[in-house]
Amino acid sequence: SSDLQTSTRLLVSGSSSLSAVDEITRRQLAQQRAVLFSQIATTSPVIAAAEKAADSAGLNPAAEASGAGISASASGTDPFLTITVTANTPQAAQAIANEFVTVLPPELAKLDQLPSAVKALLTVVNGAGLPTTPVSPNPKRNILIGLALGIVLGIAAALIRETLNTTLRDSEEVRRLTRATILGVVPREFDDERLPAATRPHSRRSEAYRQVRTNLEFAAEDEQAPHSFV
Repeated sequence: SSDLQTSTRLLVSGSSSLSAVDEITRRQLAQQRAVLFSQIATTSPVIAAAEKAADSAGLNPAAEASGAGISASASGTDPFLTITVTANTPQAAQAIANEFVTVLPPELAKLDQLPSAVKALLTVVNGAGLPTTPVSPNPKRNILIGLALGIVLGIAAALIRETLNTTLRDSEEVRRLTRATILGVVPREFDDERLPAATRPHSRRSEAYRQVRTNLEFAAEDEQAPHSFV
């Protein structure tokens, strides 16, 4: 199944009233509260409250968001709180995300983390939209990862096969490994004929046999001529 994701951005106030709190202190308090709220927003009571509130709109987010993820983040340098919800349907993700502005203050008050006038402390800056594109699975990313892994595994398999293969493929490999003189190379022509040198005297294979014969004659004239040939 596909996962759809949406986010809502909330502004955290540094004061529940306009009492005599200077601007710098209010700003610092808002930043600290945003970080605190992000930590509490992902706790089970808050998530359950958001799902219950969204359910009142006619959805069943607890079922539709099975396996969903809810995350919250705050930079600590600004008063913004971002709630991100991933669910199996776009409606469930949007409904749950948009309920945090309502359910989070009462839950914070229960934990004695806010004064009594809590409603003025959270303001929706960007509401959660209805997601249209799944964040998972990601076909393009998966294809790229598959191609990269395929290339790496293919190269590794080729290197391993090359390392373990002891077959001698050409005369140059024989010369390099044995340091022996190559008397000739006979091509694989006319395999169905028993004596191609006689039936096809002008073929490349016949010429190769004649070259081997000539080289053998020269080798036999050497005082240290070998007694066997392969």
